[in-house]
Amino acid sequence: MNIITLLNQIKEGEIVLPAIQRNFVWTTSRVTTLLDSTIHQRMEWST
Repeated sequence: MNIITLLNQIKEGEIVLPAIQRNFVWTTSRVTTLLDSTIHQRMEWST
């Protein structure tokens, strides 16, 4: 499974991310940065 497939499954509701009950909520920008860094780190490990 690649990240595009995973994101599409989330968008289509096939995968549901649980709500985390806490006062702090990440902005879209911070989530994007986290995913981007995770993907790039994973790519570095695979080379």
